[in-house]
Amino acid sequence: NVTTVSSGDITLTNADNTFGYATISSAGSASITDAVSLNIESAYVSDTLTLDVDGDITQGSSAISATTLIATATATSSPTTSGSITLDNSSNTISHATLSASGDATLGDSSALEIDGAKVGNGNTLTLYDTASGGITQGGTADDAITATNLVATAASGPITLGNTGNSISNATFTAGGNVTLYNKAALTIQKATLAGYTLTLTDTNAGGIGQ
Repeated sequence: NVTTVSSGDITLTNADNTFGYATISSAGSASITDAVSLNIESAYVSDTLTLDVDGDITQGSSAISATTLIATATATSSPTTSGSITLDNSSNTISHATLSASGDATLGDSSALEIDGAKVGNGNTLTLYDTASGGITQGGTADDAITATNLVATAASGPITLGNTGNSISNATFTAGGNVTLYNKAALTIQKATLAGYTLTLTDTNAGGIGQ
């Protein structure tokens, strides 16, 4: 276990670290590298929280608070992990998130959330859940695109706006308290969309088109 408290940045990025559990508090940014699966017991970071883990990234009962989250989970050294990210506490307060996982990735949030890039393993699922009125949005650069076989996005009180032209999503499920917009370059199947009277706008540039 590691507990870190700092009035500045925290940088623990040795590739051989084996923490297992981490509690983080920083008035600046915090970067944690772990050679085994890592459970975030709690994290309060004023700026950017960076997690680079060879294994799964999970979360305890306490929320994560960070302006920016950059989380990478791979599964190169352990046959018992999938390289998944599961940060599903709906009380998390994260403004910007970049996610990369060999397996599935799940992120819960209670503030307006911008996805600045997300990639999960082939056949896996990206799940986003947000309760803020600002909903879920996306950055516009090439690095901000989403690549996922399956996307499940819920904005309980707001819109979902995923308009990056580089998105590559095969199957999508939406639940929103506002309008939903998706731009996509892969053949797309809508599994389900629940919008409570709002508008669903889909643009797809693949010859496979849009199905249901």
